[in-house]
Amino acid sequence: MSEINQNDDPSMDDEDDVMFGETALTTDKPRPAHARFLKPAPDATDPLWISKVKLNTRNVRVQAALADSYIMHCLVQGEVFPEKRGRMLHRVQQGRNEVLLYVVSPNEPDWTPFRRIAITAEKKAWTPKFTKDSLLRFQITASPSVQIGVKDRNNKTLHFYEQNDQEEWLRVRFFDRGAEVVEVTAGRWSRLVCDKPGANVYELAVPFSGVLRVKDPVMLAHATRYGVGRGKAFGLGMLTLARAQ
Repeated sequence: MSEINQNDDPSMDDEDDVMFGETALTTDKPRPAHARFLKPAPDATDPLWISKVKLNTRNVRVQAALADSYIMHCLVQGEVFPEKRGRMLHRVQQGRNEVLLYVVSPNEPDWTPFRRIAITAEKKAWTPKFTKDSLLRFQITASPSVQIGVKDRNNKTLHFYEQNDQEEWLRVRFFDRGAEVVEVTAGRWSRLVCDKPGANVYELAVPFSGVLRVKDPVMLAHATRYGVGRGKAFGLGMLTLARAQ
């Protein structure tokens, strides 16, 4: 089952702002239907900063941010990176006894302003370099959707709600970004609330996890820096990777 939304907020569009033309990827598999050949940004393999923040859920500002993705975006961008430019990606991950905020940024974060709303805050520098044909475990919460028509106020977005469609969407997106999906599981979808001034946006959010095989290390590095899919400013599209055991 799929759903079409009209008059979407252009700020939520797919990553057209980070595409730099077309280039062919070398893979051992046929190119999936609807896949797009992308070219990585020049800074794709530059160092990044990864942060893990344990949030204080008793704090009223944290409660408001967890209820509205735009508030969380403003909270992190405004207090941690007030004068620094560059794409910042974040993801909120809720466990049984804690709520974690993961952030990837090109600039070193200063979590001092979070001392009252965070229980702990860790950060480390990381250079996204991968080995071709290696296996990696991945996690990502993304919005399985495609744009229909011209990118303007009258465009339409097709969202995918069936699990098979969602997993196929991820396979295509990862293929474009230098990775072959070996295993993937799509979790239960939810609607992400983004109460942005002038536009109340409800974005489809689906948690994915699985194993991928690296086919193009630079393209995959591009994905870790710039994210995958729509709504990256509101907590979607951040890709985290670990060695497959």
